[in-house]
Amino acid sequence: MKCFAGLLLLTVCSSAPGTLAGGKTAPDGCHWQSIPKLKAHLAVPDGWQFKQLKSSDALIYEVRPAGGGFEGAKAHYRLEVRLRTKPEDVVARARAFVEDNRAKSLEPPPLEEQQVSTLAMFSCFVRFAPSSDGSPALTAAVSSAGNSRTGTIYTIRFDIPENELDLIAPLGNSLFREMRLDDEI
Repeated sequence: MKCFAGLLLLTVCSSAPGTLAGGKTAPDGCHWQSIPKLKAHLAVPDGWQFKQLKSSDALIYEVRPAGGGFEGAKAHYRLEVRLRTKPEDVVARARAFVEDNRAKSLEPPPLEEQQVSTLAMFSCFVRFAPSSDGSPALTAAVSSAGNSRTGTIYTIRFDIPENELDLIAPLGNSLFREMRLDDEI
């Protein structure tokens, strides 16, 4: 079974005007999707659908496979951002998000941890049992980051039905693994 490689690769960018994603070129087959409110950029596969959802207590962004060859795909990427959380709580809450998903996994993998600037990051790749008879098992790339200076928590979960993994993972890996953030948010 293919799986996503490694920890979320987070790059902290300056908020200098005119600098797209810190000046880095998007991965092959992807483009940088700007999220101005967060001074962030996602590596979204070309042709996939990006949208912001309405929520009163979080900023929520979703990406779904779309375009040629992805008809009927059920994979789903979701980024939730909670601003103004108590800075002393963000690291524990970010870790708990990933740990909660690990606990539900068929075979809990090790938790990966990383510190980038003021962001504590946690990540793993999990496999869940099928939700009903005849449905495939669900794989998920799960990651979170807590900014201990600003009180911002980023949580990411990229669900891919196991029968779509070979189709989605090659492009989806960039979406999950590469994110450009400003550590002032």
